[in-house]
Amino acid sequence: MRFFSQVKIYFVFLLVTLFIFSAGLVGQDLDRSKAPEAGPAPQIKIGSYESFELENGLKCFVVENRKLPRVSFRLSIDSDPYLEGDKMGLSGMMGQLLRMGTESKSKEEIDEAVDFIGARLSTSSAGVSASCLTRHTEALLEVMSDVLLHPSFPEEELEKIKTQELSGLESNLDDAGAIARVVGRALRYGKDHPYGEVLTEASLIAVTREDCRELFEKEFIPNQAYLVIVGDMDVSTAKKYTEKYFSAWKSGELEARNFDFPEVPSTTQLNVVNKEEAAQSVVTISFPIDLKPGTEDVLPTSVLNDILGGGGFSSRLFQNLREDKAYTYGAYSALRSDRQVGYFAAQASVRNEVTDSSIVEFLYEINRLVKEPVEQEELQLMLNIMSGDFARALERPETVARFALNIERYNLPKDYYETYLERLAKVTAEDVQRVAKKYLRLEHANILVVGSKEEVFDKLKRFSATGKVQEYDAYANIIEEKPEELDAPKVDPREVLENYLQACGGKKKLSKVKGNKVVAVMEAGGFTVDFHTAYEQPDKYKLEVSMAGNNLQSLVINGSKGYQKGMQKTGEMNAEEIESALEKAAMFPQLQYLEDPAYKLESNGLASVNGEEAHKLFIYDSENKKTVEFYSVSSHLLLKRVSSEETEQGKQMEIQEFTMYEELDGIKIPHEIEMSAAGQKSILKMKLVELNPTFPTGFFEIK
Repeated sequence: MRFFSQVKIYFVFLLVTLFIFSAGLVGQDLDRSKAPEAGPAPQIKIGSYESFELENGLKCFVVENRKLPRVSFRLSIDSDPYLEGDKMGLSGMMGQLLRMGTESKSKEEIDEAVDFIGARLSTSSAGVSASCLTRHTEALLEVMSDVLLHPSFPEEELEKIKTQELSGLESNLDDAGAIARVVGRALRYGKDHPYGEVLTEASLIAVTREDCRELFEKEFIPNQAYLVIVGDMDVSTAKKYTEKYFSAWKSGELEARNFDFPEVPSTTQLNVVNKEEAAQSVVTISFPIDLKPGTEDVLPTSVLNDILGGGGFSSRLFQNLREDKAYTYGAYSALRSDRQVGYFAAQASVRNEVTDSSIVEFLYEINRLVKEPVEQEELQLMLNIMSGDFARALERPETVARFALNIERYNLPKDYYETYLERLAKVTAEDVQRVAKKYLRLEHANILVVGSKEEVFDKLKRFSATGKVQEYDAYANIIEEKPEELDAPKVDPREVLENYLQACGGKKKLSKVKGNKVVAVMEAGGFTVDFHTAYEQPDKYKLEVSMAGNNLQSLVINGSKGYQKGMQKTGEMNAEEIESALEKAAMFPQLQYLEDPAYKLESNGLASVNGEEAHKLFIYDSENKKTVEFYSVSSHLLLKRVSSEETEQGKQMEIQEFTMYEELDGIKIPHEIEMSAAGQKSILKMKLVELNPTFPTGFFEIK
């Protein structure tokens, strides 16, 4: 065995020696302090595709791939953008409705036909996609062509879609990231541009079945569509099937639409949206750019963007704001070309206390690319990453199809992608700095911050060239700054709380409530969770949480001792956990706010809660932990409570909205509480509420 090992070693040594001599390296001094120079860009061959066109103008591309007995069809509509106006949301709903019924099939029949052959079929305002096993091709194309040529746009399905869209719109109002996207687009393009229109409840409701049909007939025409076929099918078979199933599709009149280039700010503008008591701020810096697909600047701007924030862990924004400063989990940028108008955007979600510092770092990194050439080592690293990504993408036949489509849509040279690596390798530091100076124009930027007005807004004025901060609502409407009324009387927070207690039944009656028993259900994400709680002053509390009969969490507190069992923790509770649980169990903590001197109360003016004017109070406990509560000016009832808690994941906010007040024994109690926490929304509904119940002996015993 040792003999064979030695033979193997000598053989390897001989090969290495021959390589050194053949390379002419013997006798040369090697400088190991320098990385070897990059070799020439490899010559690549893009996978083949074939194309043809039907008489009605439908352009078809076929990428044959026999590795698996599957075939996919992607039909794309290539129309210019259009304004939806007071029916914003129309295109999205039309696209969904397209699959919901034809002149001969209901939605259920379409679903059944697709499921029976194990296929997939989806529609959108951009087109139709489908895939199946090769042997089911005709069965799938029958359904796909029926959906495309004979949609019925059923009224009842449209109403279902509207309900879902309205629910999604409401959820987005609690999502700072979604708000930043909506307002950011409106600021970047203007609300009168197709890319900047804002979806509203009114615009969704206004959409009719006939609107969907008219838009479909106008946009879905074969002479502005492409059909890409990928998989186990040759071009002759593809021609036969497309002629059979799509030749009856009638061509229409192409409508060219052009919009003026969006107006950009003459100086840097600072814009904000107040997200009450948000734990983080979403910071966005963006502006439109004039960058068309296929132009000479597209490749160097791609390199520029990957260096700045599009290259993942290796990008400068990520390294600065996450790795170095720990301001965020991730900071990113995008620089996109478009036939109408491209854009630049950089964004991150950062902690409130470092919002202004994060903007400083964003501006620093953007300006650094404008003022300083990129180091060759950093540039080469990014070029290597981009080359690798491109090479890996070539392994997928879908990539070849996408390349073919882009060449046709954007009128690119036929060898545009075959020469990609060669052109990429020629991008220099000078090229990167040139396009940075050309496109990264911060003097025309909109800086948008979606976050807590109270915590971050005062720190932002210095980033505005005019010193002005413009506030917007979640629908990108300007909120005009109201002049302060110097003589307006200040509201006493104690008076607000006294009015609340009186509205609920009076302090005397509420003070007699020494305990309670509540049975409630929480609805969230399609699940129902049952809650059973019991409380007896001053220090007894019991909680049982279950779902479908399975216990999720249980907790018992009796005096100074407590025990809990659940997914997060099982065992004895410490004093802090016991105190926190008892505080949450109290039905009328406002009594304690007024009676316990450890609490500090502040009035912070008026605010709007779901369109209702409310007093905004800050309540600080003995540890200076703040809770924000909103009390109706008209009814005096508690409408909303915002609290925060420090966790291992950082500061977590919880928002509770109180509705459906009902009277029980002369005392008003909210019977529905909508809760938002960690981006999730749920509704807690009271099924049973008992005041001052009699608990059996040993009910709060810790076993």
